Amino acid sequence: MDLALRLPVAALAVSAAVLAPAESPGVTFSLSPVAVTGDSAPGTTGTYTAFDLDLPSLNQAPTVVFSAFVTGTVSAGVFKYPASGPGAAVSLEGDSAPNTGPAGVYTQFTPIHINDSGLVAFRAGVKSGNTPVGIFTDSAGLDKKIAAVGDPFPGTAGSYTDVRIGTLANTSDVAFHAVDMGASVGEAIVLDSGTDVAIASQGDATPAGGTYASFSGAAINGTNAISFSAAVSGGSATSGLFLSSGVALSLQGDPAPGTGGGSFGVLSIGRLGMNDSGDVAFSATVSSGTATAGVFTSPGGVDAPIAIQGDPAPGTGSGTFDQPSLPAINEAGDVAWRTSLSGGSAAEGIFYYEASSGDIAPVVLVGDPVPGLTGVVFSTLGDQPGLNDQGEIAFGADFSNGDQGVFLATPGPDPPPPPVAICTETRITTNLANQYDPEISGDKIVYTDERNLGITGTDIWIYDLATGMESSLIGEPGFQSLQAIDGDIVVWTDTRNDPGDIFMFDLATSVETPIPNPGVQRNPSVSGGVIVWEDSLAGIFAYDIASSATIPISASGMRPDTDGTWVVWLDAGDVWSHNLITTMTTQVTMDAALQAQVSVDGGRVVYDDNRNIDWEIYMTDLASSIETRITTDPMSQRSPKISGDLIVWEVNIPFNNDLHGHDLATGTEFVVTAAPDSQFLQDVDGRNVVYTDDRFSQLDIFLCEIPTATPAGPSLSPGIAALLCLLLAASGAAYARRAIREVAS
Repeated sequence: MDLALRLPVAALAVSAAVLAPAESPGVTFSLSPVAVTGDSAPGTTGTYTAFDLDLPSLNQAPTVVFSAFVTGTVSAGVFKYPASGPGAAVSLEGDSAPNTGPAGVYTQFTPIHINDSGLVAFRAGVKSGNTPVGIFTDSAGLDKKIAAVGDPFPGTAGSYTDVRIGTLANTSDVAFHAVDMGASVGEAIVLDSGTDVAIASQGDATPAGGTYASFSGAAINGTNAISFSAAVSGGSATSGLFLSSGVALSLQGDPAPGTGGGSFGVLSIGRLGMNDSGDVAFSATVSSGTATAGVFTSPGGVDAPIAIQGDPAPGTGSGTFDQPSLPAINEAGDVAWRTSLSGGSAAEGIFYYEASSGDIAPVVLVGDPVPGLTGVVFSTLGDQPGLNDQGEIAFGADFSNGDQGVFLATPGPDPPPPPVAICTETRITTNLANQYDPEISGDKIVYTDERNLGITGTDIWIYDLATGMESSLIGEPGFQSLQAIDGDIVVWTDTRNDPGDIFMFDLATSVETPIPNPGVQRNPSVSGGVIVWEDSLAGIFAYDIASSATIPISASGMRPDTDGTWVVWLDAGDVWSHNLITTMTTQVTMDAALQAQVSVDGGRVVYDDNRNIDWEIYMTDLASSIETRITTDPMSQRSPKISGDLIVWEVNIPFNNDLHGHDLATGTEFVVTAAPDSQFLQDVDGRNVVYTDDRFSQLDIFLCEIPTATPAGPSLSPGIAALLCLLLAASGAAYARRAIREVAS
């Protein structure tokens, strides 16, 4: 199967992970780029130029959402990146802004929040409509207006003159800060549950005396409880934190715990400042104590210190906490926040408080290396990190080279030593163009090459392991790709005459032979003097080289493979087989799960299967119909290949892709390669594995020769190896080149 059909989940545009330094004995974090300057922006023809660093958000999946500026015809948008699957545009500049007039379209964006159902709420500018700005939600591409300037201000005869950043509940309700400069009620905290209701308005009495004078922030939890910060007029306190239930949570002048007798000054809450238990995390200035600021929580309504100005900041040497930004809190009571630092090795950092242990750990510090960018460090960090219940953190950052990015920080224990691959890699191609989809037989490797892409299209090249020489094999006009090799026979899909024909080349005689058929032919395979392919009009065909006979195999199907005796293919998500000797056709798999890739050798077919939710590798002996499950790892295992007793497959992990294997003779499972970036399996022959690799910006071909003995390594499961690969991967810009040409998908 060609690379273009199965570049994996990592949607996250580059892949890298480093361990943030930490002196705390508790949590450490691996940092993985979600998107950085220069990455392709999904849904557009451009690349990212800048990000809203202060307000990335994530849910439990985790899916990360942010706003960014891009090059090209679309200059801005809101984008989301799930943990598995490609990134996507949520809404783009120029998209229709619902209920803003027939010509109203979005301009610039500020994301508010993504909830656990994937609903995204954002604030957007509007042009050519009946409002200049509004708050909107998007669910699977369907946008809805929540509130906009000009809409009625609840409880008054006025209308909104501004709607400001709020927060989104799992109930899909939105809380936001609304302004009406021309009315007696100038500001309010509003809850939208289909209609707008003012929870607290300027001039309303506060539960602590006096009246609300203005508002500066709000958070909503899964029970639709809202906490907000407000200035107070005519009371004993000048500001405070309040709950929509009519409770004054903390007030200016209240004792600030952990500050040596200090009292709260200005209290501030962010969009992620309250969990479903009603616990609130907030930052506050402090007066008349030993500190000037701090981060606090209020479990059960009792204020408690988390990090106080002047406290030691872990991971910074002699550094101490200084002025914090708005914190986020999750259901466990864990807290994440950005803070400036005094003294020590860093000027600022993002930190994490683990409620169960009381530990504080650095997530990332200014001066830490940016994953995957040699010599580049973080220079500034976004103000409001996102936090989910797994302790995963989304944040934005500036780099020392002037670029920017959005990152996902994943907590975990200190990693064990990295897995040791059982074979030594050999880099086959070094040309700066892309080479991909390698196939191997004996000492010959054939692959698709793009070095003449603008002249003849993609070509077939060959590398001789015996001589170490590469040369162009097929360089006709059009695109030659999706090749296979067995002995002296090379086959491929060719577009020189029409959308797709199968051609054959005999290395021994240097004779090229077309194998014409109606329709579009693609995905050829060859073994034992038999060529098989899929035809867009008529299904699966075989061609006997000795007799030049074309043999119809199945009226439908895709992605066939053959070992010269058996032909296997996929049809409607199941594996089928045909014996060329007996002419018997059999449905191999009949469960409700899907199978996505097949490979056959010696009468044994292997395939990936999702019956256990995650993808696993299975094998069926075609003679006995006995099925064997090969993998049981929680990571997704995809795209298997079999040669003799050796099965090799891809392990799909977020932001990375590695190769693992299984020796049927010994029952041993092992790591083929845990190299940086991603490896995409293409072929196995004997003990030789060839694959595409993106660590050097372009796509290259690599070879691994697996030793005859395949030790498993001491207690190293593929899942642990995959997690380690995630921690140790380095970046690859080749994801921007994933639009690899093929004849048909």
